[in-house]
Amino acid sequence: MAQLEAYILFLFVPLGAFVVAAASSVSVYADVRAENSQKGLPLPPNPLGRFLLIPAILVTPVIFGFILWALSLPFVAELEASVSPDVARVARLHLWSGIAFAWAASVTIASQAWVARRRIRQALGEEFGRVLPLVVIPETLSILAFILVFLILGIIVDVIDVGATLSPSGVEATILGLQVFAVSTLATPVGIAVSNRVTGLDGRGFLRALIPMEIGVVATIAALAWAFLQVGSLAA
Repeated sequence: MAQLEAYILFLFVPLGAFVVAAASSVSVYADVRAENSQKGLPLPPNPLGRFLLIPAILVTPVIFGFILWALSLPFVAELEASVSPDVARVARLHLWSGIAFAWAASVTIASQAWVARRRIRQALGEEFGRVLPLVVIPETLSILAFILVFLILGIIVDVIDVGATLSPSGVEATILGLQVFAVSTLATPVGIAVSNRVTGLDGRGFLRALIPMEIGVVATIAALAWAFLQVGSLAA
């Protein structure tokens, strides 16, 4: 079961979110190009090159997931072969680490695709340089999730290799930290909803679009800091 969980949560969920988001972005890009062609409006130089930056950004959580999946490979087979209480705690911690990452990766990709769809016409115009940071900001969620889960999986590897034990209360506290972190990622889509109400990105408009998204990310950083404190209690 642990192997299947690793495949689904670290590989298939981020990859599935990327495929859906990329297809959605391609659809909007094609619609904009067709609309401009019908109206006889000029396109900026190298519009395809500008657009391809968006899928390149969207795929980052998939790469992170692959790294975490590879890190979990050495011990997932041992988790399935043993039924000891400590291995059961490790398996539960591994499961919730995967869930937290898969959730954060999906929220990241969905948020970035939402911004890209909303701002695609501006991205293909003169405001490309201001749209790109707005697309990149949600990437912070998957980076933070990667750091947190990487740390936890590293501890699990040490436990398996050295034969150390985990504190039962520490495991429960860490799982709670993962859950709080996952929920905190929803602050970014809320910030994006506010940001997307800003139409023009010139002058102060860019700041009005940027600040709500940054506030959402700060909430997740605070949750990450608290989760780190819980991870510190894992040692028995």
